[in-house]
Amino acid sequence: YPPGSNTDNLAGIWQDVFLWAVPPVRITNIFVKPWVDKDELEFEVELINQTQKSQTVSLSGIITEWQNKAGKDILSAPEINWELGNQAMELPANQLTLNAGESKKISLKSKVQGKLKRWSPGKPNLYTAELQLTSEKKTIDCKTERFGWRQFVAKGNDFYLNGTRIQCFADIQYPFGAYICSRRFAWAWFKMIQDFGGNCVRL
Repeated sequence: YPPGSNTDNLAGIWQDVFLWAVPPVRITNIFVKPWVDKDELEFEVELINQTQKSQTVSLSGIITEWQNKAGKDILSAPEINWELGNQAMELPANQLTLNAGESKKISLKSKVQGKLKRWSPGKPNLYTAELQLTSEKKTIDCKTERFGWRQFVAKGNDFYLNGTRIQCFADIQYPFGAYICSRRFAWAWFKMIQDFGGNCVRL
């Protein structure tokens, strides 16, 4: 078991593995674009039709609060414990036709108008976007993406978060190895960074 950054001798599966069954007409990717400066939330969504005929589908979505229910101590804080809270906003439906074998990228946009709380290191408010693909009033696929309502911008030598200049104070999580990827190790390291006044980390 290598204690340092050399992972050459790591063999076999050492992280979680998932096997997904997917429908032939589905959402393949979601890229979230939180344009805080324009008060606009945009989702760049990739769709695919792997059937032998064209399909007319409708893409819509809802935004829901993501609530962390984990504890505060080193034993319970790293445990996965969360739930979805209240619905914050809706995304307008977009109807389109996918030809047989076609992949298509489309955009869903909506004005936020104060419906989402901003994300910051001190207040990491998070949301879940649930996008639904329907055909003939039946849901054929659903995909979720967790995100924060925040925007990073570089201007010259300065770095801005949500329009406010910030200074990054960081530590590096090192060395790298299998043990360092445990949730409790990562939580303890991040907590240490917060305790000395840091706000970021190089993984």
